[in-house]
Amino acid sequence: MTARRLLLLVLITLAAVSAAGAEEASACSCADIDPRDRIEEGAPALIGRVVSVTPADPMPQGRYSRYVVRVERALNVRLGREVVVLDDEFSSCSFDWRAGQRVGAFLYRTRGRWTTGLCSLSTADELERATRPYPRPVGRGRVALLAGGNYGDARLMVFDPRGRILGYGFGEGAVRKISVCPGGRVAAELFDRGRRRTFVAVRSLESLRVVSQAEVPRHTSELACADAAGATVYAAGIDYGGRPVRGRAAVHLVAGSMRTAVMSRPAEQLALGPGAAYLWSRKRILAVALSDGAERTLLRMGQAHQIVPSPFGGQLAVQGLDRRLRLVDLTTGSVASRSLSEAWAFAWLGPGRLLARISEGAVVLDGALLRQRRYAFARPLHQAPFEGAVFGVDRYRLVRLDLETGRRRTAAQLPDWGIADLVGVADGPEVDLPRRAPRVAPAAAAAWTGPVCAR
Repeated sequence: MTARRLLLLVLITLAAVSAAGAEEASACSCADIDPRDRIEEGAPALIGRVVSVTPADPMPQGRYSRYVVRVERALNVRLGREVVVLDDEFSSCSFDWRAGQRVGAFLYRTRGRWTTGLCSLSTADELERATRPYPRPVGRGRVALLAGGNYGDARLMVFDPRGRILGYGFGEGAVRKISVCPGGRVAAELFDRGRRRTFVAVRSLESLRVVSQAEVPRHTSELACADAAGATVYAAGIDYGGRPVRGRAAVHLVAGSMRTAVMSRPAEQLALGPGAAYLWSRKRILAVALSDGAERTLLRMGQAHQIVPSPFGGQLAVQGLDRRLRLVDLTTGSVASRSLSEAWAFAWLGPGRLLARISEGAVVLDGALLRQRRYAFARPLHQAPFEGAVFGVDRYRLVRLDLETGRRRTAAQLPDWGIADLVGVADGPEVDLPRRAPRVAPAAAAAWTGPVCAR
């Protein structure tokens, strides 16, 4: 599990705790499915107000709290004016509602009765927002940010420097990873189509049209566009197969609709940087040149947790499971090191400037890993540097942190918080795009199989 996904699960659980008032939710782990996606999958849901609460029977069998909810709105299901909703008190994902509280929740059937749990709770406002149509884009402006995900019949949102939606990148599937090509006129997308097929697409940022597409292995997780036209894109991932289970990293060169394998090595961690793949393999950090496969050992260490190459070249940040951060100078081979136990994500702001996200916010480190400044930026997911600022996503808010002043503010309201990747586009083009909004297909009720919740 990547650090980004782990944090997403933690934040969603904490947000649900706040909405539900649960006291023991720390033992509950919830999957990262946002309300709009659940609705589009056909999940039954309600918005309403709690009329009465009957606490759980203290007897061991059938300990359910019973809530009577006056229904304001039912989604993907027909409900009466009032509905009885049960909460399983044996579950670590239990919750508490109060009489008079306005609530939103996804429902599932348990022995013929409507039930919900912490992982299926939302707020009434969020559920209402998730049913609204996607807004029309403004169309004209300069490309500043790209947000990948699944937005109806689109999979990319494009923002201007003010956080307004300039346009949508249409196409089937859900984007997991974005790599902006040198020059900022083209971007590559790694996206899934269903549960079994994964593709790399190259999209013009000036027209938002897809110019090429190729299928890649399902385990692909990394992406690096190597030239301004997107004619060469590297796609990489680790396949855990065989017996005993071991990781094997593979890199493919994607050119138009064709892909060619360029590297395969045993590895447990992988990242792509300018011209090289970086691996943790057999207690070594390796650099493998993508041009000729030449390999060199950068350092020896225990299990690597994150490998973060600088997009500006010349440096590599590596965080181990020992929570120690190492900064490798790729020219001289020198290594700076410091303990940074609370860090969970990193982003390069420039040569020798590394942003580290920590539990209380963020810090900027220099080339010797000395702290330059600390910021309050704890909650937003993702970290997308753009022109002296860092953007992130806090549910339905696009948040902007000004690195000079330290001021944090809401840049824009988002129509969808299910954003899988957010990147900045340096020197993005001025565009004049069609003002078309995504369309959402009718809910497929049969696709809903219930909540994903570890109990």
